[in-house]
Amino acid sequence: MIRLDGREDRFSPGVRIRDARNLLVVSSTVTGQDLLVNYTRDAAGLVREVWVLSTDEARAPRDAATRPLLDFWPFASPPGARDDGRTPFADLPGYTQ
Repeated sequence: MIRLDGREDRFSPGVRIRDARNLLVVSSTVTGQDLLVNYTRDAAGLVREVWVLSTDEARAPRDAATRPLLDFWPFASPPGARDDGRTPFADLPGYTQ
């Protein structure tokens, strides 16, 4: 078990952990330490990759910590374009070429 943002979490099988020098380390080398890290998750929601931040990286301001990972959704329709399922095909929005 690991603790991220005050909550218990789990590593995925085959997790990759990189230390502050960007070297791969095994999980036992960071056991019991409080470290500032960046991490990614796999499709199952388990922690897949961990990067221990260096002193300079930890000190640098990052607005990404307060924003969602993706601030856009590529499959969203433009505002105003809605289809309730009963719109005739001829009235659906089209794309000009």
